[in-house]
Amino acid sequence: MIHSSIQSSSLNSTLPNCITSGWWNRCVLNRVVLLAISFLLHNPSNGFAESLTANATIEPNSTIVVLGDSITYQAHFTEYLRSFFDTRYPTQQIRLINAGSPGHRVADGIARFSQDVAKWNPSLVMIMFGMNDGGYATLHSDNRFADYKNNLKKLVELIRSINAEPIIISPTPFDFLTSQRRSNDASYRFRGKSFAPDYDQTLLAYTKWSDQFAKHENLVFIDAHTSLNEHLHQKRSLNPTFTLMPDAIHPDPAGHLLLAHTILKSLGPTRKIVFDGLFKYNGATWQTAHQGGQIRSVNGDTTTITFQIKLNSLPWKVPEKHTLQDLRWKNPPNAMTMVEHLQLPNDYNASYLKIHGLEDGDYQIGCDGILHGNFTQEALARGVNLASHEDLPWSRKATKVAELHRQLTDEIVRPMRNIAGQRFRVNRQAIGDLARFDHQNQLKVDEFKKKQTDLLKRIRQVNQPEWHEILITKIPFENE
Repeated sequence: MIHSSIQSSSLNSTLPNCITSGWWNRCVLNRVVLLAISFLLHNPSNGFAESLTANATIEPNSTIVVLGDSITYQAHFTEYLRSFFDTRYPTQQIRLINAGSPGHRVADGIARFSQDVAKWNPSLVMIMFGMNDGGYATLHSDNRFADYKNNLKKLVELIRSINAEPIIISPTPFDFLTSQRRSNDASYRFRGKSFAPDYDQTLLAYTKWSDQFAKHENLVFIDAHTSLNEHLHQKRSLNPTFTLMPDAIHPDPAGHLLLAHTILKSLGPTRKIVFDGLFKYNGATWQTAHQGGQIRSVNGDTTTITFQIKLNSLPWKVPEKHTLQDLRWKNPPNAMTMVEHLQLPNDYNASYLKIHGLEDGDYQIGCDGILHGNFTQEALARGVNLASHEDLPWSRKATKVAELHRQLTDEIVRPMRNIAGQRFRVNRQAIGDLARFDHQNQLKVDEFKKKQTDLLKRIRQVNQPEWHEILITKIPFENE
């Protein structure tokens, strides 16, 4: 017999029923209270905007600028961050602007501040310089360290002057062993370039000072240098030729994903997982408490449960191929190795489903009429994580979003940064040529902007959550 359910679309509507019905034991009740508190914290009813991250002010419709050098210009980690915010907060339209320029130092960031930062009216600016600031030399060989300190202070003041929140990201590591190993490689971009053997120690000094400065200024500091170096050394202990920087300077896609992951850990997103749902049969109806989506039309008995689900978020995905173009870094498409290392399905994409009250036996889970896996009653009671099921509709949508962001990076972000870099050089060399440069490039810029608008519209169409029908039913024995 199929029983009608207590329908619930949010925790604050289900919690009173759970408390008064008497069917929930103390352990589960504590779980519901915690989920309810989390829901209320992340879904304020007072009408005021709530930051989407715990450690930095990112409100709905915020604009974030990432100001940096060629590592930012590579655009993989900014792409991965854009994809995260679009899938985790699909209705909020967070805008992330890549303002990376190859070869630049903090002083260059100051010089192009008006064009690359202030004009976007951002609420948050991530600063990521240092790799070029040290000149690839020993720390105290010249005045570069002092210049880095003074200019970073000035840049923070400029960001605050436009009422934006600065975030400091340390430089990523320099891999001297890889530069030495490739010194006789004719395809090596930096063959013949002189690097100080201890240049990574220079970058470590920049990192430590930046951390201290950030603490003094009460700023969020993101230690990319330590994060990538720890992974590098761990892997190199097993494989002496392992690297995250195939040209010794620029991280590969795996390194960029680790960088994006490190940034997110520091920001502290309020939506850490995709979904957490608990269903319990009380002898007459199925009842539920959940976080991360809406549930309706719950029906079933001890051998079957059906319900409709609409997630608030999609999983965070990265494309298997980081580019469809021939890029200068010639990096391998290895981001998926970092997905496995970081265990993103558990760390950021978890979709927990726990069901109490089913009869003993094996069960199959279907979504929208398509079978997605078999589980025992014991496994469902303990709880299963559906994040690894790539064929679920929300996983497919998230993968499409990631691929569209890759297209945006390949076809819009880097080409637009190329024009911005050319404009910056023209402006430095001869002010009189700037108007002519803008006139010559206006048609191309307009085409990029139109294509960008179309791609962003497509992304926001794809990433909107939808209702899906879930069916969990017992698999009969052959002799039944």
